[in-house]
This record gives sequence, C-alpha cells and structure tokens, in this order.
Amino acid sequence: MDEPIDDRLGIPQDMAESLRGHVAILIVAIREDGDEDAPIMFASTSNDKTPAWWGILLHDLVQHLANGYTRDGMSPVAAKAEILKYFAVEARSPTGSPILLDDLDG
Repeated sequence: MDEPIDDRLGIPQDMAESLRGHVAILIVAIREDGDEDAPIMFASTSNDKTPAWWGILLHDLVQHLANGYTRDGMSPVAAKAEILKYFAVEARSPTGSPILLDDLDG
C-alpha cells in the first residue's frame, strides 16, 4: 500500500490519491478565512506550454467548474456564462497586480 500523501496544501486525501503520478502545473489558493480582499495566490510550475495549450486548459477548467454548480441547482450553461462574463470583465479591468515569486524573495 502506498504511503499517505502529505497534506500541506489542504487537499482532501481521496483527491490527493487520485493525483498520484501527476505533476502540478498550476496552483490557485485563496484565504481560508474568506477574506475577499486578500490576494489570490497563483503558482505556475511550467513555462514550457504554449499560450494555446493554456487557453485549452483554462476552458476545460471553466467547464469543470461550471459542471460543479449543478450541486447547487444551477445549470452548467448558466454557470459557464457567468464565469465567462466575469472573465471578460476582469480582462478589461484587472482587480489586482501580479506579484512574481522572485519579488517575494528579496
């Protein structure tokens, strides 16, 4: 039997087990306390992907997130439309400034 996966990121054990053998390429973290003014932290571990590849990945992510809203009684189509609406709003007027990890070191 495999050893349990270290849970420093707060990933549920069953999800962590399903990720065994995979490599994280993007991590998105929000504050546990729900502080909406706190920065959202992103870490990309791979710069060897093309912009087109990232576009496909982000679209797949949006679709999976939209499908998850069925648990709350929202249709995936409506959820996806709202996500994409605010994606466009954020693109026109970003709410934050990126902080490079290198900037945090020194």
